[in-house]
Amino acid sequence: FVWMPAPQKLFVALLLSALIVACYGELSLSAERIVDVSTQFVVEEIYYEASNTGSSPLSSFEIAIKGDNLSQWSIHKVTDKTGSNNEIVENLSSIPHAAVRIETQNGIRYNIIEVTFQTPLQRNGKSLVKVTTTHTKELTPKPKQITQSDLQQMVYKGNHFIASVYPMSQQITQVRCMQVISHSENQPPTAMNDEKQIVTFGTYRDVPAWSFSESYVHMYNTARFITVDSLERDIEISHWGNVAVEEAFVLHHSGTPLKGTFSRLEYMMGKVGNSIPQFVQHLPEGANEVYYRDVIGNISTSHVFPHSDFVMFEIQPRFVMFGGWRDEFKIGYNLPTNPYLSLEGDRYELSLPFVNNFEDAVFDDVKINVILPEGSYDVKVDSSVNFYEQRESVRQTYLDTTGRVVLSLRASNLVSEHRYQKLVVSYKFESSTMIREPLFLIGGYCLLFLVAIIYFRTNITIHDDDEESENEMKAKQLGNEFVALVELREGKYEPLGGKNLAKKLGQFNMEMNASSSRAQTFLAKLANLDTDLAVQARRVEQASKKKTIAFRELQSIAQASDSEKNKLRAAQLRENYADASYAFTNELESFSQSLE
Repeated sequence: FVWMPAPQKLFVALLLSALIVACYGELSLSAERIVDVSTQFVVEEIYYEASNTGSSPLSSFEIAIKGDNLSQWSIHKVTDKTGSNNEIVENLSSIPHAAVRIETQNGIRYNIIEVTFQTPLQRNGKSLVKVTTTHTKELTPKPKQITQSDLQQMVYKGNHFIASVYPMSQQITQVRCMQVISHSENQPPTAMNDEKQIVTFGTYRDVPAWSFSESYVHMYNTARFITVDSLERDIEISHWGNVAVEEAFVLHHSGTPLKGTFSRLEYMMGKVGNSIPQFVQHLPEGANEVYYRDVIGNISTSHVFPHSDFVMFEIQPRFVMFGGWRDEFKIGYNLPTNPYLSLEGDRYELSLPFVNNFEDAVFDDVKINVILPEGSYDVKVDSSVNFYEQRESVRQTYLDTTGRVVLSLRASNLVSEHRYQKLVVSYKFESSTMIREPLFLIGGYCLLFLVAIIYFRTNITIHDDDEESENEMKAKQLGNEFVALVELREGKYEPLGGKNLAKKLGQFNMEMNASSSRAQTFLAKLANLDTDLAVQARRVEQASKKKTIAFRELQSIAQASDSEKNKLRAAQLRENYADASYAFTNELESFSQSLE
């Protein structure tokens, strides 16, 4: 174009102008904007009324959406119908749209979205399109710090005009807040309600494209400003009927920082400022076995309230949170596989909210780890949330062989409204692999029992020949001492005739008991050295005891009268004593031979 002669340049410029008029001249656009700054978000609802003022059908038009700090947006077609009590009911339906480019105007980046009418607008045709956007971190504290007893104040800075690719025939903006303190004066508002909660800018007419005039509204805002710096969710799937979820939070109070020190006394007196004493989270329906802990350990100050379609979980941290304060904790719960895990054909499908409703918080960074059962393959993920990172890895856990597939997703700048957007993960899984871990357990226990049986049934002691020889020598020495002790008793088996037989028998019993006690000591020591030799020595001791008993009975009858009955009894006892002596002699000889 720069190398063209001046007449040709003028002709091309006039031609382009004519094309632009032909393209845009058919569209008449007006808009109404509602800006809600009563929370920590800036939620804009813009109603575009597109009219076709030309003769040819109008198939589409473009909308500009501010891209900085944009968390979520939606575009719908609006149809107004009269409902009960003559109230206007807003019916929304989907309308095709697509991002076409990014433009920067007045130092602000805009996403340009092309909206396509399902049926092209004919001449004088109209269509109402609603655009809803949520921006984060658009409010600024004023003053920068507040005391414990002050109310939190925020400043919203925006544009008096609605950013538009096309000129607008008319537009109006309403800013809704808790209570207005002051506002911009370069384009003063045209109305404000008595409660100072709604301030209106406009109506502005014949507004050129990309018009800009900075506006601000200074207002009270006591909403909870919770920013989750990092949220890591671990979702572990078990085909045995459970989905385990653990969420690790790192968050801070992003409202106006506290000025000075915290006073517990003033807090108890009601000077709570912008403090946050507890968090409320809505868990999915059926959540059970809920726990709440931090780096110190379990925290018991939490309550669970089941509802029809969700479980309300109240969390009370260890300390109340003021502006700028931080906290870290973990929560966990279990979910039944039904209805969150389903089987569609040959694929399993997990469907859960991308994030839970957590006190209308802003999530700066969210990482989700979906841990699939071992043996899963062909993993796919579907969600309307935009990820900036998606990868797969393998995690080894108990009873695993090849490990479990872990699908990791990361997203940023989310809000609690993203709970309506599902995270859907589908994968293939052979049901036969479910019995792998039970078989491992059964096989492991069988192997353990087999090893125990072999261990207790097998003598694996390593013997030392020198030590064994030494034990044999000690055993023989104890055996010889035992033989000497027993032979020493033979001198005691002499007739105890004469006077004082009872006294002599008492002396005999005492000596025999002492000898028997010493013999038991020898037998105990001998059993530790040689069990076979100890068994033979025990038989010798038993034979000696029988001989002693027979001798005692024989001596007792010797002093009885010479009746025929006593004579027969004495003869029988002498025979018993002879048999006992014979048995004792045989056992002693056998034992003595074992010692040689």
